[in-house]
Amino acid sequence: MADRANYIGVILDSDPKKRIRNHHPTWEIQYGEMAETLPLKQWEVLTNDMYDWGDVRYMVGDARHYVRSVWAATRSQAKYRAYKELAECFNDDATAILTFKVRAAA
Repeated sequence: MADRANYIGVILDSDPKKRIRNHHPTWEIQYGEMAETLPLKQWEVLTNDMYDWGDVRYMVGDARHYVRSVWAATRSQAKYRAYKELAECFNDDATAILTFKVRAAA
């Protein structure tokens, strides 16, 4: 139901109040067939923390060269896909993903 950074927002069938609660995506979560059919959206991921979206918009320096366009269901997945595409640039340093900025593609 919601993208909550390192967690997913889930409404459990057994919850009488039907509230969205945080759950870690790999801990005791069973995905049904819906996991294969999540709708994908196009995202833009800015991979250089020296720039911001304003720099990209106004063509400041090389900012536009650091934007990757990816298809993913959530912002977190978009960051991860951009990281996987550029993994060799980051020498397998996964902490780089923490500085990525993501926005929905226009």
